[in-house]
Amino acid sequence: MLYFEPLAAFSEKLTASMYVVNAPFRRVHRFDIGARTTFLKLNTANGESKLLVYAPMPITSESTDLINFLGNGKLDYLVIPDIEHYLAVDAYLEAYPDAHVIGPEPIAKRFPSITTNSWIPSSLAYRKLLPSDIGLTDLDDELEFVYLPGHVNKEIVMYHKPNKALISADLLFNLPATSQFSKSGIATPSNWYSRALNWISSARLDSNLQPWVLSHVFLKVHDGSKKAISIMNAWDIKYIVMCHGEIIQGESAPKIFSHLFKSFL
Repeated sequence: MLYFEPLAAFSEKLTASMYVVNAPFRRVHRFDIGARTTFLKLNTANGESKLLVYAPMPITSESTDLINFLGNGKLDYLVIPDIEHYLAVDAYLEAYPDAHVIGPEPIAKRFPSITTNSWIPSSLAYRKLLPSDIGLTDLDDELEFVYLPGHVNKEIVMYHKPNKALISADLLFNLPATSQFSKSGIATPSNWYSRALNWISSARLDSNLQPWVLSHVFLKVHDGSKKAISIMNAWDIKYIVMCHGEIIQGESAPKIFSHLFKSFL
C-alpha cells in the first residue's frame, strides 16, 4: 500500500452534514485506486450533534479542520469498515482517544487496547442493523449498517438516512480515481496495471466485468449475501460514497447499484 508524500489530500463538501477527504493512493505500488474518508455530522434523538468518521486515512490538516468544523474538535465515532482500512486508526485514537470505535469483529485482535467499541459479530451478519443493535443510543433515525463477513475484506456498509447515502469501503469501486489524484500532479491511470483495473472496476450501467467480479471474487452469492444486498437495494440511495474511485450521485446511483449487484437480486 502506498500513500503519497506529501499526501496531496483535499476536502470536498457533499452536503451540509457530509464531507469527504480525498487523496491519491496506490495498492501494492501499482494500482491507482485513490482513498477517501467520510465525515458525517449526526443529529441524535435528544438534539445533540455527534461526529462520525468512516474509513480513516492518515490525519491531515484537512481532516483536522473538518473535525473542528463539524464536531467542535471532538470525534465521537470512528468506523473501521473492514479488515483492510485500519492503517490510520492508531493515529486517530491518539488524537481523539474518546472516540467510540465500530468495526467488524475480526479486526478487534489488532486493537486489544480499544475498550470503547462496538465490534460487530458474525451473529449479526446479513441483516439490517440499527445503531441500537450494536449499543449506540439515540442514532436510529440517522444510520443503518449491514455487516458482510463473507466479503473478502469483512465489510461493514453504512447508510446515512438524512443524506440518502450508501457509504462503503470495498463493496464496489468506480475507477478511474480521477478526482482523488487531482492534487497529486500525476495523471491516472499512470501505468498499464491501473488501466487494466479501471477496465474491470468502472461503475456504469453498461459495466459487465465488475458485476462478475463482485459476485465471484469479493462476495459470493448465497442466501445471506442476497438478503444483505436486497436490504441495501431497498435503501433510497442518492449518493454512493466508496473509498476508491468517483462518488456516484443523483438518479443514476440506485440504478447503478442494482446493475452491479444484479446477481444477488
